[in-house]
Amino acid sequence: MITGNSTLPLRAVAGSGRALVMTAAAISMSGWAAPAAQAATNIVLNEFVPPRDPMNTKVINPWTRDVTKATDGRVTFTILPTSVAAPDQLWPSVQNGIVDAAYLFNGLVANQLPLEQIAALPFIPGTSQARSLAIWRTYKRFFAAKGEYRPVKLLAIFSQPVAKLYSMKKPVTKPADLVGMRVWALPGVPQKLFEGTGAGVVSRPAVQMSELVTGGTVDAVAGLSAFSISRFKVMPYMKYETDFPGGLTSATFSFIINRSKWLSIPAADRKIIEKLSGEALDQRFNAVDQDDEVAEKQALAGGVKVVKPTPELIALIKKQGAPLYAAWIAKAKSLGVDGKAALAYFIAQCAHPDPAP
Repeated sequence: MITGNSTLPLRAVAGSGRALVMTAAAISMSGWAAPAAQAATNIVLNEFVPPRDPMNTKVINPWTRDVTKATDGRVTFTILPTSVAAPDQLWPSVQNGIVDAAYLFNGLVANQLPLEQIAALPFIPGTSQARSLAIWRTYKRFFAAKGEYRPVKLLAIFSQPVAKLYSMKKPVTKPADLVGMRVWALPGVPQKLFEGTGAGVVSRPAVQMSELVTGGTVDAVAGLSAFSISRFKVMPYMKYETDFPGGLTSATFSFIINRSKWLSIPAADRKIIEKLSGEALDQRFNAVDQDDEVAEKQALAGGVKVVKPTPELIALIKKQGAPLYAAWIAKAKSLGVDGKAALAYFIAQCAHPDPAP
């Protein structure tokens, strides 16, 4: 019997998606919990990035241990050794109870979470921690009543450091440099920023980016920070970093749990989990900011050269981004949200987060 926070010995079935899904579901139903006398609830948690990724080791996994400690062992976690679903299928995997909980990239569920796409808009500076607090506070103040997360239970929203453009063969400083360049772009905002610039854009989930880089399929990567480029182990392939003011975007994630599973947890323990989630979890992203700084220093030490975009290139990318702002504000209005007010609040919180309540 497995108790407490653990990684199940499922690597033998990791090659079979169907087998892993069935195993995860079986774990979820059986609980793999502590003895019944302790009335423990075991939560099967899916992490779609590799187990040693800093987002797991420095944020999510410590959070699970703190939850277990704070609930005196009544709530435990089983962390699967590999993801049970493709990144764009994690929402239905949680909603349908294939796994109990997961964090997922909001850019892949834009139809489900249109309001949260505010955090992906380009040229908004802010650290990972500040942006995470900003999107959570903006959600609570402006979006929560709209029920986007009603099919599941939301535990937190968080963001990674702002993204840059990395190139492998030549620096990108002016519009002409993009013409004919093969650019992998993160789905969503980065993809739209570079489509129509003359670049050949390849847009797939970030977990598939490494093979495109190592295989020579693309010449540049748009939409990831130094932290992410480093953790996907492709920084050695990069020679230049184009640093756009405010960044190209920020990858933002939702941490969700199956609603039935959530309601099966005793009310007192749900309150404990909520106290450790939201802003409390977002505060942990200071560790991600530190890793981003380290990754940037290591990139420079390894020979990556930082180049500045010309005013013409900045103007081109901002022109590409203008419709994204307009579309988001229009969508927010259609949902009964004052988009301009929400955007102003989000930008202000990214720059100078209010003190914790």
